[in-house]
Amino acid sequence: MARALLVTIAGLIVSAWIGFGHYLFGIAGALTPLYVFIGVVLFVLHVFLGRAIVLTKRNGYRTRPRTLVIAGLCWACGIICGLTLPNTTAGGGLTTILTGPHEPSLGIAIGVTNPAGIICLGLAVTALVLAYIDVRGGKPRYDEDAILDAQERAAQQ
Repeated sequence: MARALLVTIAGLIVSAWIGFGHYLFGIAGALTPLYVFIGVVLFVLHVFLGRAIVLTKRNGYRTRPRTLVIAGLCWACGIICGLTLPNTTAGGGLTTILTGPHEPSLGIAIGVTNPAGIICLGLAVTALVLAYIDVRGGKPRYDEDAILDAQERAAQQ
């Protein structure tokens, strides 16, 4: 339960950072509603991820470490994405939290934010898929000897 709560809270923090981080620095602009929408989508994915972790525990299985590592990588990409998201200014230009309106660093930040955001959402979906695989107990182990023994017993009868 503690892991599920941690995952959900971390998802909320990263989602809030992407959606509302510009307000903290006074650079919220016309693109902020789009970023809020992206943050909401990311948070909903994390809510379902937390739910899957709870279901895994209830079913008597454990959440594999790779699921949590993928979630952690998602959070790292989300933080990078929030730092480099461009927003419009009153003068019509673009600015980011990390670089401000200054070129060439503004262009570099915009070039970083697109892959970081896509990777963040992709990792969130991947963590969710892995978590639901964990709910079912993971991949069944293939035991060739047991299969051959069962076939021999069936042939003898």
